[in-house]
Amino acid sequence: MPKPLATIKQSAPDQSALIELFQRLGRESLESAITAQVGGEFYQSLLNQVKANRQIPEFKGISKSKVTATLESLITKCNAAQIDAWNLPPKAASLLHVTVQRYQLKGESIPCYDVLYETNDGKRAVKIRIATRRRSLEVTLQGPTERLEELSGRLVLSMLRS
Repeated sequence: MPKPLATIKQSAPDQSALIELFQRLGRESLESAITAQVGGEFYQSLLNQVKANRQIPEFKGISKSKVTATLESLITKCNAAQIDAWNLPPKAASLLHVTVQRYQLKGESIPCYDVLYETNDGKRAVKIRIATRRRSLEVTLQGPTERLEELSGRLVLSMLRS
């Protein structure tokens, strides 16, 4: 006689797929943000050398003002890239509004990020928060269960198409 298959009844809905998705996206975003930070620090060190009138062989024959302007532009782009790293893929971006806060703790080399992805549905709003410290991150979900499930399905479908 075959044994019956065990069934599991959950008292709380399982949102692990949505959490795993944002953990993966968060890890990728954090790596991109760190890469942009390193680039910005490199350009800042070059800018400091240029401002201190140190000779840099790669810039020989280029005016100091042009080198300074270029390095400042690159630093600005790297700073923007740290924030842009947290944007969702283009096809999923229309589903959630993203707010990124970046702050630096004293003595830490990697900035902390507090990222909020949210829908604008009033009482039915869904909020997904990613908080980082060093290289660790935490994902939290907030919102009605049915909206979280709906959003999870829509995100998965939109990301499959991208």
